[in-house]
This record gives sequence, structure tokens and C-alpha cells, in this order.
Amino acid sequence: MRRGISAVVIFTLCSFSSFSLSAVADQRTPPPLPSGVLEQFQRDMDVFNQAMQLRDQQMREINQSFYLAINKANQDARSAMQIASKPEQKISVITVKKGAVAAAIYARESAIIALGQPPIPPIDPMRVQKNSAKQKERQEKKEKQFR
Repeated sequence: MRRGISAVVIFTLCSFSSFSLSAVADQRTPPPLPSGVLEQFQRDMDVFNQAMQLRDQQMREINQSFYLAINKANQDARSAMQIASKPEQKISVITVKKGAVAAAIYARESAIIALGQPPIPPIDPMRVQKNSAKQKERQEKKEKQFR
């Protein structure tokens, strides 16, 4: 019976504490953003999305040429392997195939490096505003602790 009573008491305390915290959190709303900030963010986001679409298209082209090169190396190796009769010839075919695959990998990696870093998304002003409100709360708590 004691466990049942203590569980009810703990549950009610937790519900009251969560209720009071949510009421306090609702009261503190960040101040409105200056006009033009959201419009600038939207323009920056549009530019970012276009840059990402262009990068994705370039990556698809790079990957497509890579897969074509790999498939060609595999086809050439298969046809050469059918003709090869001696072990030395087969080893030579395998070596040529490995070299072609290595060249395709190098070309792909070089093309990706040539693209440069992916575009950086713009910073959401709403998130920055929320973070700054949280930082102010933390600063106020620290000041209260030292008083």
C-alpha cells in the first residue's frame, strides 16, 4: 500500500512541476524579427537550394561517367578473358582491368575535389533568435547564482 501512495505522490509532484515549467516557457516569447530579415533569409535559402541542385546534377554526371568507365573496363576484361588462353595473358587482362578501375576512381575523386566544398546553408534567424533567448536565460541564471 505504501508503494501505491508514494507512486501517486510522485506522479502528482511531477505533473505539477511539468505544468509550471510549461507555463513559464509559454510566457517567454522571443521579440519579433526586424522586417526584411525573413525575406533575406528566404532569398538566401533559394540561392542555396539552386546551388545544391546544381551540385547534385554535377555529382550525378560524375557518377554516371564513373559507372560507364567501370562497365567498359569490365566488358573489355570479359572479352579479353575469352580470347586469353595462357595464364600470363589472363594475368595481363586482370592487371589492365585493375588499372582501368583505378584510373576511373582517380578521375571521379579528382572531379569531386574540383567541385569544391558543398554550399553552406544560410542560418535560420528564428533559430538564432531562440538560441539568443536561451543564452540570455542561462546568463541570468548564472548572475542569480553569484548574487
